[in-house]
Amino acid sequence: MYTFEELRNIIARLRSEDGCPWDREQTFESLKNVWPTRRRKSLKRWITTIWKTCARSWAIYCSR
Repeated sequence: MYTFEELRNIIARLRSEDGCPWDREQTFESLKNVWPTRRRKSLKRWITTIWKTCARSWAIYCSR
């Protein structure tokens, strides 16, 4: 499990100039639709989606 600071560093690398193009395109507006309207029932699914997205982006970044 990563610490919050480690996740911030990963995101910073992914959004950097030589990082992942998909991550660089994301804004608050594009990501706010990810947040479910039924938070209590969907929170686990939402967190899983975010983690999978981060893992996918990290794998893409590391495979370069």
